[in-house]
Amino acid sequence: MEIYHLTRQVVLFFISLCNSGMLCEPFRYSVPEEKKAGSTVANVLKDLKVDVKEISARKAQLISKSSRQDFQLDPHSGNIILKDKIDREALCGLNDPCILFSEILLENPFQFFKIEVQIEDVNDNSPRFSKNQFLFEIPEQTPVNTHFPLEKAQDLDKGKNAIQNYILSANEHFKLDVQSQNDGSKYAELLLAKPLDREVIPKFFLVLEAVDGGIPRRTGTAQIVIDILDTNDNVPQFEQSVYKVQLMENSHPGSLVAKVEATDKDIGSNAHITY
Repeated sequence: MEIYHLTRQVVLFFISLCNSGMLCEPFRYSVPEEKKAGSTVANVLKDLKVDVKEISARKAQLISKSSRQDFQLDPHSGNIILKDKIDREALCGLNDPCILFSEILLENPFQFFKIEVQIEDVNDNSPRFSKNQFLFEIPEQTPVNTHFPLEKAQDLDKGKNAIQNYILSANEHFKLDVQSQNDGSKYAELLLAKPLDREVIPKFFLVLEAVDGGIPRRTGTAQIVIDILDTNDNVPQFEQSVYKVQLMENSHPGSLVAKVEATDKDIGSNAHITY
């Protein structure tokens, strides 16, 4: 019997708290970032189950749970109003979702209701690389299908507004291998698709583009400069395969008979020729 009365008291206490707004689920609303000041976020009359006269008579107040006061309650309409334009990235940084917590207080009788406003991301940031140019040095005899990691671009936006793809400028030798990480973010690696020949193309200038999924899409670019390092893959070659020389029979010892010269398409020590 004592357990029954104790349980009944706890249930009644919980119901009392819920009626006062203390333990009930919060009212949840959302608003896109960058919406202009004075815009309506939501009307709370239906959720609070009061009319305009009552919300005004009971001196309704909207109080922020933080030091910021981003919203205000219009007692004549029941609308929650934006006080200032909100930048989600400045407000929440990398935290997602971005939620602001407030309470609505009513007097006579006293009640308070929890309010959560989620700040929705809009595509107001472009992807950015940490540098405008990335340098690579790749030996010309590197095997086809070799991968080279690329730095990820950064985008402060979230979800579909974040980076969705990478694109490489058209060329025959290098392609992109775009992959997804566990968190859904994209990264790319440079893939050698065709054998290199430094003597034909000693340097590549490519453009790497990061693309987000917003509408309209935003992009960020960086240049990729690739120096092809020489390997000793060429043999010295003479100007002629056969040299024919006419020599006088009375030529003195030490006389110049002929001058021959070989060249090597390699560079540096790989091009040094000893006769």
